[in-house]
Amino acid sequence: MRQIHISIATAALFLFVLQIGEVALARSSGIKCDGGYQIVKGYGAISTPYCQDDNLSKVAQTYGISYSTAQIHHTPDIKHQVCAAIGHDNRVHSACDGFRSDGGDKFGK
Repeated sequence: MRQIHISIATAALFLFVLQIGEVALARSSGIKCDGGYQIVKGYGAISTPYCQDDNLSKVAQTYGISYSTAQIHHTPDIKHQVCAAIGHDNRVHSACDGFRSDGGDKFGK
């Protein structure tokens, strides 16, 4: 039983380090988001999964839901929970496609 606890703790630590690394990489690589769109020199605004999840995280915070961009981006269950709670908000419709229960839900239909 002790070995299982150590394995779970190791996996949790690994995921935490991975999330921090991704956020640091995004910041150091200069990813700039405007809502759900990444600003790319020479191309303008392009919808990207990272910026969609970043926007979802920021909008969720206005509802009192505190998940990081990395948590939402890497954990479908968290994204599903957030979208179930705030997927009705027009600012996150694109990010929540496939997770919403208001007609935008692609699963189970």
